[in-house]
Amino acid sequence: MSWLLFALLSLASFVLAVLAPWTWLAALSSLAALLLLFATAFALLAERVGAVSRPESLAVLPTAVASPPTDSPSESSSDVP
Repeated sequence: MSWLLFALLSLASFVLAVLAPWTWLAALSSLAALLLLFATAFALLAERVGAVSRPESLAVLPTAVASPPTDSPSESSSDVP
């Protein structure tokens, strides 16, 4: 499910909670709104993480991929007796 669908369902649950105050339906719909907001956040996070892990996203940082690692100063050859 898309994060947009989760957000719309959350909004609908929140509206239902506002329109039916002090009933079990309001409590249930407010709980559903809270759960759907968490689902929206995690769906967005998964979408962002999935976009970063794709190979085409490596083109954004070509220098980080292409540069070789450098030696640290503690591993220099001058320290060897």
